Amino acid sequence: MSLGYSGRRTRRNPPISSATPRPILVTAAHVYRQYVDDWGRRGPLLCQIANTVVRDLRIHLIACGNLGIRPNQRESEPDIATFRLPAGAADRIGKKAVMAPRDSWPPPPKVGEQVMFAGFPGQERIFLNQGKMSFGFHSGMSAATSITEHQITLRLEREFMLDHHGDGLPPKGYGLGGISGGPLLVPLYQNNAWAWRLAGVISQATEERRPEDVIFESVVAHRAEYIQPDGTLAKSL
Repeated sequence: MSLGYSGRRTRRNPPISSATPRPILVTAAHVYRQYVDDWGRRGPLLCQIANTVVRDLRIHLIACGNLGIRPNQRESEPDIATFRLPAGAADRIGKKAVMAPRDSWPPPPKVGEQVMFAGFPGQERIFLNQGKMSFGFHSGMSAATSITEHQITLRLEREFMLDHHGDGLPPKGYGLGGISGGPLLVPLYQNNAWAWRLAGVISQATEERRPEDVIFESVVAHRAEYIQPDGTLAKSL
């Protein structure tokens, strides 16, 4: 999940005034739909968000794409879900928020522009003991290779990969499943400092497979412009 703020911004309309920015939690819609499904089958579930726990994420929902979709039904809405955080939750999370623009959303990154993706792959989860789990963080930067009206795609080209953390590159066929809901971020240099702007919400990533079965590796995100100032989702861009 990634944390953003709504405030004085809108997609196409004039700026909307807000006395104070309000924190919004953002993830992929299919992640939240699975949470709701698991709640229905297994009973109450806690939602761990960094350093804080949300007891019932459902009551904080603002909007979720394709929430009532049936199995095998084609998705027609953005794969994004937004939530109004409980009072004090943003401080307890203990992470720096990505700030939404005050006016309109900037254009998406251009093809060839560098963007960063980040998340927690499922295969890196370690069960420490009953009720405790360690999540392995994974991040990378790559050029945007395809931009459509709805999505941004990164094709991960191994011939250009560099190991910046000293841990070695992930093996060919490394599965990124589990990073859905993480942010796609564009580096932004302003006021003599580097920052990040939200470009998309990850909805799909390469699943684990044998090296000989790998044709290409990629990360796909739904564009952030779907998210409106009040946390609702636009039907189209």
